[in-house]
Amino acid sequence: MFSGFFDKEFYDNTIATWLLAGFIVVGSVVLGKAIYWLCSKVIKRITARTQSKLDDIILDMIEEPVVFALVLFGIWYALNMLNTSDDVKNWIHKSFYILIIFNVTWFLTRLINAIIQEYAVPWANKTESDLDDHLIPLLQKSTRIVLWSVAIVVGADNAGYDLKTLLAGLGIGGLAFALAAKETLANFIAGVTIIADRPFAANNWILVKGYRAKVEEVGLRSTRFRTDKGTLVTIPNADLVNTTIENYSEGPGITEETVIPLSYEMDETQLAFAFDLLREVIRANPRVANSCAISFDTMTDTALMVRFRYYVNPQEAHSAVRTEVFLAIYATFRKHHIKMARPIRRLEINGVEQEFLITHFANKIQ
Repeated sequence: MFSGFFDKEFYDNTIATWLLAGFIVVGSVVLGKAIYWLCSKVIKRITARTQSKLDDIILDMIEEPVVFALVLFGIWYALNMLNTSDDVKNWIHKSFYILIIFNVTWFLTRLINAIIQEYAVPWANKTESDLDDHLIPLLQKSTRIVLWSVAIVVGADNAGYDLKTLLAGLGIGGLAFALAAKETLANFIAGVTIIADRPFAANNWILVKGYRAKVEEVGLRSTRFRTDKGTLVTIPNADLVNTTIENYSEGPGITEETVIPLSYEMDETQLAFAFDLLREVIRANPRVANSCAISFDTMTDTALMVRFRYYVNPQEAHSAVRTEVFLAIYATFRKHHIKMARPIRRLEINGVEQEFLITHFANKIQ
């Protein structure tokens, strides 16, 4: 009874043949699951005892592609058992060949990416240069693109497409794409130039295109900055390479300069003491660099003009620090009775020129 049932044909194959093909497919899936469990529970424990991490990486990356390959082989073997036309067999053969190519490519991309993450990234983090930190992600992406491009071309060739026609079409399409993406390509090349030349790096404070900003990220297409106002500015790299950039982080800080009028009533000792007080104001403020420059500028009719230069830390609010320093100078000079020059206005009364002290300002200083 059952023998006659199994001998019945269904789509040019007996039911027994269909069942056997189904059992092979199920068996390949079960075998793949068993090998995956074996790798996870047994083989990984063995490789974990070795000093090298390479065998752990290879095992971790190879187990899923191997399981997929076993399942593919089981399905391919089961389908080849069936009685099918030559066209169907040819289609099955090409399809599985393409799947195997993609499976091998999947394994290679996983393996290369894991090796880069395990060895190249920690090495780049230890180096002082940030060039390798930018080149490693580029290497990972480029490797994936190259491997998958080769896999697609080989798979398309196996599927029966004319490879010469395909490459010619890719060449024409690539030319059109290159023309359309000219600005993107220019920004990419400029990004590589910035990374290699290093006019600035992440977390540097710079002055660029009128913005005083902190560099947040140097990308391959554009660079992002956080301005001192808190806004985010993105500038294409092609614009940056042709722009003058002032890097505050590579110097003492943001230069702040003012001219202080001192009175002629002060002698040399008092002037030297005033200079020491200015230096003390700078040393006492943690928001400025611990250095300043004091020089005699000129002598006017009413004052000895002293040029005072100091450097604000780049990350600080520039105007707020300038106000702090001014108030500290004002309070210190008043405390130690340092006389600043009183403004004088000349007025002509009845044809006679006379001088008047502007006592309103003088009283504030004295």
